[in-house]
Amino acid sequence: MPRAFAVKRPGSELGEDDVMAYAAGVAAPYGKVRQVRFVEAVPRSALGGIFRRELRGADG
Repeated sequence: MPRAFAVKRPGSELGEDDVMAYAAGVAAPYGKVRQVRFVEAVPRSALGGIFRRELRGADG
């Protein structure tokens, strides 16, 4: 199931529905985001790659 992880800026009122609506406009129908999780920060390696395993673990 396609899932998005996002970091909110301080004071932002961005919601899950807003993220899903944006993604629906830019993604193919089979890649439509169905879940959104807001995280404090995206875990990255020293070279800038994203640690996807840590994101999956943050999901629960």
